[in-house]
Amino acid sequence: MSINVTGVFLGMKHDVPIMAEQKNGSIINASSEAGIIGTPGHVLYGASKGAVRIMTKDGAMEYAQADVRVISIHPGYIETAMADYASEQIGRSKEELDKTYLLGRMGKPAKMVLFLACDDSSFSTGAVSN
Repeated sequence: MSINVTGVFLGMKHDVPIMAEQKNGSIINASSEAGIIGTPGHVLYGASKGAVRIMTKDGAMEYAQADVRVISIHPGYIETAMADYASEQIGRSKEELDKTYLLGRMGKPAKMVLFLACDDSSFSTGAVSN
């Protein structure tokens, strides 16, 4: 909770005034699909990521007039060390986790955050992206 909720809150608290003064900026908060649909055995994690989702939407409404965009991303399992750890914790192989996705595989680290931060996505705010 201190990292996922308080960290996001403090980041927005301290960064948004600077961006608002400049009349430009993008905040992209990292949430998770667990913050939307929940995950068995991850009550606190899901709660923290759900809080990120709502803080993002609230922030988007509060800061839109200052031309500050606030967006959250909600990926599922991404091929990272965290996915390895999660696989061990829940007792399911990565291959089993792969099968839970429509494309039959976990995601790969992507450049979505770079896109959301650039001017090409300047009409996006308050959005939830996977």
